[in-house]
Order: sequence, then C-alpha cells, then structure tokens
Amino acid sequence: MTIQATSKQYKSMQLLGVLLVLVGVVAGIAEAPVFGVTTGVLGLALYIGGRIGGWWANG
Repeated sequence: MTIQATSKQYKSMQLLGVLLVLVGVVAGIAEAPVFGVTTGVLGLALYIGGRIGGWWANG
C-alpha cells in the first residue's frame, strides 16, 4: 500500500479555512452579518484552495 503525504502547508490552509468558516457562522449569528459572510467566504475559499492544492501536489 502506497500512502502519499500531503504538504503541511495545504493542511494548515484547510484548518485555517474551517476555523474562519466557524468564526463567520458565529459572527453571523451574533448579529454581525457582513463580517460573518465575508469571513465565511474567505474561509471557504481557503479550505477549497487547500484541498485543490493538496490534490494538485500529489497528482
């Protein structure tokens, strides 16, 4: 069985993305909708970028 290691950079991007999405959800609930949506979208973009980057690096 061959296991390919994903770069720590992409894993940290994914983790940061998930954390930003969670902060965005909490901020949106706490009546800061503009900040919540902006943070959520940025987090989602980081998460997707990390997923694509990890996939691209390991081809």
